Amino acid sequence: MNAHSPGDPNPSTAPSPNSAHIALQNNSDQIDQFAQSDFPNPDYVDQAIEASTTIYIESNGVFNTSPYAGAVTINGNSSSGSKLSENGGILPTAANLLSDAYPTAITLRNIYRSDTVRASTAGFLNWICDGNVNFHKATDNSTGKNFDNEIGTDISTSFGFPRLTDESVAATVSTPADGIAAPNNECAATLPVSTIAGSATVSLSAGGNFPPDIVPAGNLPAPFNNVTVGGAGLPSGDYVLSGGGTPTLTLNAVATATASNVNVTFSGVPPVTALGNSQS
Repeated sequence: MNAHSPGDPNPSTAPSPNSAHIALQNNSDQIDQFAQSDFPNPDYVDQAIEASTTIYIESNGVFNTSPYAGAVTINGNSSSGSKLSENGGILPTAANLLSDAYPTAITLRNIYRSDTVRASTAGFLNWICDGNVNFHKATDNSTGKNFDNEIGTDISTSFGFPRLTDESVAATVSTPADGIAAPNNECAATLPVSTIAGSATVSLSAGGNFPPDIVPAGNLPAPFNNVTVGGAGLPSGDYVLSGGGTPTLTLNAVATATASNVNVTFSGVPPVTALGNSQS
């Protein structure tokens, strides 16, 4: 909410505290409720003033696909909100958000406990991340459409979010002007590894074997071809040569630092690599 918007100059009608409401994200109908609470009917003028001077945090996808969630209603009249540009006219478009050009970002994640995730959950998380590249998805018997196409349509049209795939190398983007990075690697595996400066081999920090899903160089479908890696001490553009399913991976380039616990992203490997419960 906008803590710096104009307050009601009349202390007898000003809300207390003045303009200090806290609303849930993607629920703009609360703006109506706050205005009606602060200025009960029929004070529609003050309700409209409060609503029009409110800055509200909302998902770009929700705003684009759900008109009700991006509007307020005063005295039966619905008015749509307006997107705010930042830093010289940069609007929150999908392209600007994916490239981190828009100065403000919020990173959303799938949250799950990797030590207790069941096989069915792990399979679904990995399944939704693949965009019909690593394996072809079957037909939905109720619609006759390919499951992957249905998921892509739901994500992009019903909810307004650009879809990622586990085969995509995370884009090289700059940190937004708010200073908080927005990573684009939710559909890639992340594992803690040990590196040695000058060596092209890495091992798991906790020991054991790397997942067999880390395929040798050239074994991913074009145009990806290789499992790329990213992390502190690893050169940009580095990728796996071999070693999936074994205790040691051989990379294309040598590490530039020695470290015992580096979180490395493996683009082209599904995000869930281990199960806490093999039962579905």
